[in-house]
Amino acid sequence: MTMFETIKNIFSRSKTKRDGPAPGVISFGGYNPPVRGTRQLLDVYSQSPWFRAVVNKIGKGVGNTNWRLYAGKNSSGKAIELPHVQTLSADVRHERVKFLLDQNEVTEITSHPLLDLLATGNEQLLGSTVIQLTNQYIDLVGEAFWLLERSRVGMPVAIWPLSPEWIKKFPTAKDPFYQVTNRSGFVADIPVTEMLIFKEPDPVDPYGRGSGIGKSLGDEIEIDEYTSKHVKTFFYNRARPDIIISGDSLGRDDTKRLEQKWLERHQGFWNAFKPVFLSRKVDIKELTQTFDNLQLTDLRKNERDIFIQVYGIPPEKLGVISQSKKSTIIAGDLYWTKDVIKPRMEHIRNTIQRNLVPQFDSRLILDFDSPVIQDKEHQFRIMNSAKFAFTVNDFRTVAGIPRIDKFGDALVLPLNSTIVDSITGEVLVETKNTPKQPGSNSADSTPPNSGKELMSDATRWMDPTPIAEVSDEDGFVENSFSGLKNKTKDKILLELPKIAEKIEEEYSRRLKEKEDAL
Repeated sequence: MTMFETIKNIFSRSKTKRDGPAPGVISFGGYNPPVRGTRQLLDVYSQSPWFRAVVNKIGKGVGNTNWRLYAGKNSSGKAIELPHVQTLSADVRHERVKFLLDQNEVTEITSHPLLDLLATGNEQLLGSTVIQLTNQYIDLVGEAFWLLERSRVGMPVAIWPLSPEWIKKFPTAKDPFYQVTNRSGFVADIPVTEMLIFKEPDPVDPYGRGSGIGKSLGDEIEIDEYTSKHVKTFFYNRARPDIIISGDSLGRDDTKRLEQKWLERHQGFWNAFKPVFLSRKVDIKELTQTFDNLQLTDLRKNERDIFIQVYGIPPEKLGVISQSKKSTIIAGDLYWTKDVIKPRMEHIRNTIQRNLVPQFDSRLILDFDSPVIQDKEHQFRIMNSAKFAFTVNDFRTVAGIPRIDKFGDALVLPLNSTIVDSITGEVLVETKNTPKQPGSNSADSTPPNSGKELMSDATRWMDPTPIAEVSDEDGFVENSFSGLKNKTKDKILLELPKIAEKIEEEYSRRLKEKEDAL
């Protein structure tokens, strides 16, 4: 079934008018045909390679939108409307929804007819293709139209994007219908309630037809097109010879004989570079025209750069990398997602939120996954400057390696750091890598209770392997500290390195004897 057959079935099945305002459009005139050049601009999309590359690249980026759906809820779990969240800008909305999710004031809806509608589109175009085509129409001519197909209970079940060229008449209060006419002559009057319009307003007439970026590039598109056609005709049929041969005393018969001999001796690649000798004066004039003289290559590059710059695309996204470095490519990806793709996604989302979402449930909040890539170098700088604020899995995620279960949620704390409660001052976490040095401000200067306590401090100064391998059956380690029991910690700390070295040498000797015995 074609789209136009579908349209006929939609409006032959039910002629009932739906109550409610016209979604997304205010018109002060009935007959409002497409702006002059709309058809040509849509046609040139399939004819101009660089123009198509730019518009198509952006359209595909926007078409990859991953939609999310949320609903607010009160303390009893009942869904409520949060209009202040629905109308927030993208960045603020993302953060607000994330906060409300943590507070259990918003819930995500993973299965809903609206999500199905945005994913499936219609029986001929996927939802991603519908979004792509919608953005392309907006970028080309400044407006896009959706025809909504409904189920028998009135719920939208399919989206049919219509070419702006087909919309010949806008609705009025007395005649609330769009008139749709395609190139093959199909005509239909579509109720205003069944259409959704996306528009980039024209400052000259903000309530009339839209104005796209493509319209401002009319001259540049024609220059590029004419340049391309000129190059084509150069190779196809220039309607002129390469050389003109003439002589003062050449008659008609002499000219024909000279032409015949010239072609016999010099036509074909096997006769290339052969000289010719004549017995009389002959004038030979070569007619040449090079692309270098016309600067056609530079001209086409200039038009390409204008397309790229007007649409705000980093040249690296289109394979133009003659002046690029790794840093500019990375920065280009960030700029591409942040300033090119995301604003267009937000424009489409806002229209759907305002005019389509209420047809399902006004309490729903439509959102999308932000396409903006993270600056990993910036993330690493932040994480390294405050490692204590991040877990092991946080670092592994940024590094692009799998998360782990064991110790994955442990904080990465630098040695010699202390985390205290900001209100009570209580020490929550403390890490050390060396014993306190003499002269420290420690208030605890009392002697240790036993040699075992001193031994635990000594192990910080030596390799613990010997102690782990050989048991202290004769109490050698504890006895090594027996002469220090009555001294303060400050004095003991001065002796610890020497005692630790002595203990390590003795246990290394014992370990070697044990290995030799085996």
